[in-house]
This record gives sequence, structure tokens and C-alpha cells, in this order.
Amino acid sequence: MSIWQTLGITQTNDEKEIRRAYARQVKKYRPDSHPEEYQQLREAFEEAKRYAAYAIYDDESADDEYVEEQANIDVDVPHLESLLHQEAVNEEAVNDDQQQQELSEIQITYPFSDVLLDDYQPSINELPVVETAYTQELIDWLAKLFIIDENAAKRELVELWENVSQKGSLQTHQQFHQDFAWALSEQEGLTEAVVEHVSSLLGWRLDEYNSEQIIPFYIQNALTEQLRQTEVARAWKQCQIDAVHGDYIVSQSLRVLTSKNEKVSYKVRLIPGLIPQIAEQVKQRTSEYPELKDKFNPAILSFIQQPRLAFNWRGVFLCIFWGLLLNMVATQP
Repeated sequence: MSIWQTLGITQTNDEKEIRRAYARQVKKYRPDSHPEEYQQLREAFEEAKRYAAYAIYDDESADDEYVEEQANIDVDVPHLESLLHQEAVNEEAVNDDQQQQELSEIQITYPFSDVLLDDYQPSINELPVVETAYTQELIDWLAKLFIIDENAAKRELVELWENVSQKGSLQTHQQFHQDFAWALSEQEGLTEAVVEHVSSLLGWRLDEYNSEQIIPFYIQNALTEQLRQTEVARAWKQCQIDAVHGDYIVSQSLRVLTSKNEKVSYKVRLIPGLIPQIAEQVKQRTSEYPELKDKFNPAILSFIQQPRLAFNWRGVFLCIFWGLLLNMVATQP
């Protein structure tokens, strides 16, 4: 948008017309209620004034030609100059009165209200304090509450969103969605149920192709990564539970896998069928969650990958049977 569109006028080098256009527009976009629009309007006003100054400077040669042409006209110069001067004074007085009336309607009602917006350059301390609809601390606390007490968090979220909707602008609404989604992505233990409930309450529509309009893809990826970490943590917790309450051979294999011993104990070699069961548990648990491989005991993982003779109950029985049979045959005369 050009500066003339911002001011609502056509291109001109008339500074008074520029000032009147600025006065009209600033009624709509006050610095306290529309800070961004006011800043654009102010910049357009300053740029238009500079344009008018340069345009006047460029027209000096044309003015000189006009003065020379008037000098060649055979008239009563003093009388003509007095008439032109009086006409200019009258026109300027009318324009000044009109501009003063327009500007007087939009004086700022702050301690410095005697300064017209036309000459107003607010400092940081003079700007009005805008009440924020929420704080980052409140967002972080509410995100943590969803992990601790989801029902209470839902009630708090509904109340907070109503407050943001009433006090905040559209830009504030968009920022709130992104801030809260990012705070959720940083919560350990985040579940899909929580994300679905929040998405439903705030209208995120994460399952639609155009959901990036509310929540950018990089925040959606962060949410997905946190959900994945929660699933991996649950799978690891299940391994620890099965190591205590599972079947004997399964529990023994998971105890070995979840231990932190740097050396492989002798019972791993002595218990028949334990080594194949350990390998089976690793394959089964990491098929869906490959991240668990980083949590298993690295010494055990290295041990089961080495080639060796495997023993099971059937092999032990056959060894004992053939050993006794050979012993009986050897003792016969």
C-alpha cells in the first residue's frame, strides 16, 4: 500500500492537503487502540511531507519563469501585488481555520493533550500501557496442569480463552494459539488425548490439511515428537513391569536387558533358553519402538550378537540321555 493510499488522497505536493488527510485518518487509527496502523499512518505522513518539500524545490525554476512573465506585463505592480497578497492571506486563513477545527477534535486525552497529533512524537514512557490478555508464566502453568489434572486444566483453559477472545486482537489470538501449543510440546508425558481435547476447545483442526493457518508445522512437529517420547517412555515402563511380573523366562530376560551391569553375569550363560529369549525380546520390543535399543543394556546387546552354541532344555535332556547310554555301553564286558 502506497503512502497516498494510507492517507486516503491522491498524490499531491500540497502540504496543507497532506495535513488535513492525516488529521482525518488519525481519527480512525489512534495510537492507543491501533498502534500498528497509527505507526504506518505516521510514516506515510512524514514521507508525504518530504515529497511535498522536494516537489516545491523542483518547481523553483517554474516559479522563476512565472515571476519573469509577470514582470513583463504592463500593469500597476504595487496594486497587483497587494491584491494577490490579500487573496493569499484570505485563503490561508480559511484553510488554517478548517485544519484547526479538524485537529481540535482529535486531541489526545493524556497529560500532554495540549499537543496536537500533528506534532505528536510520543516517547516510550508516554505510550499508554496496554493490558495483556495473558502472560507466558500463565501459559506454562496451564500446560503443566494438563499433565497433572486434565479436567481442571480444561476449565482453566476455557476461562482463559474467553478472556483472550474479549480483550485481545486477532493477532493476539493467533499468538496465543502458538504460545500454548509450544508450551504443550515441552511437557513430558503429553498424550494424544490431551492434544485432541485442546485442539477441540481452541479449534486448531490439526487433522486438516490447512491447519498451518493456526498452528505452524514446526510446532505441530514438536507436538508429534513429544507424543512419541511419551509412547517410548510408556514402552520402557512396560519393560520394567514385565521384568517383575512376567513369566519366568521373560522376566529373567528383561531383567538382564534393563539392568545397568557392565559385565554379563554367568546366569545368562547357564540358564537354558535365556539367550534366545533375550534376543527375541529385543526384536519384539524394538520393532515398534526402535528408541528402546538405546535404553537396553549395551553389554547384553553386544553379547547376544556374538556367535555361540545355544543350550535349551531339550538339548540338555538329549545330552544327559546320550551320556547315560554311552556310559552303560562302556561298562558292559
